[in-house]
Amino acid sequence: MPRLFEMYVFSKMIEDNPDSKRDILYQFSTYGNALDILVSKDGYQMVIDAKYKLHYQNSHLHQDIRQVAGYARLNKVRDKLNVTDDSNVDCLIIYPDIKNGTDDFTLVNIIDKREPIKVYHKVYKLGVKLPLIS
Repeated sequence: MPRLFEMYVFSKMIEDNPDSKRDILYQFSTYGNALDILVSKDGYQMVIDAKYKLHYQNSHLHQDIRQVAGYARLNKVRDKLNVTDDSNVDCLIIYPDIKNGTDDFTLVNIIDKREPIKVYHKVYKLGVKLPLIS
């Protein structure tokens, strides 16, 4: 299910951002690591980790945040994003939220709707709706 969830998120991002397809990378690999999604579009640069965990509706997991923050510090990632100074790259954890999640995967909406995880700098979370079979 986790792999299916990250593929769902990626496919919706590609579908909702047709002009940015080349800027949204799936499984960007570096040094034995594979990031779920890397957004390299100017103004929207971020490392995204899709977590199929309901825990994020009310809280967060430090281990997951350390993982996504570690990806954002990799030199190959920073090079791909053209980050040449000491600034931090935005990190986003996307999780399923059937009731309150968004179904708009445009980059503008993702930036607008993400919620900061307050104990961390530039780390956010965003709940997304899943398709329902009726």
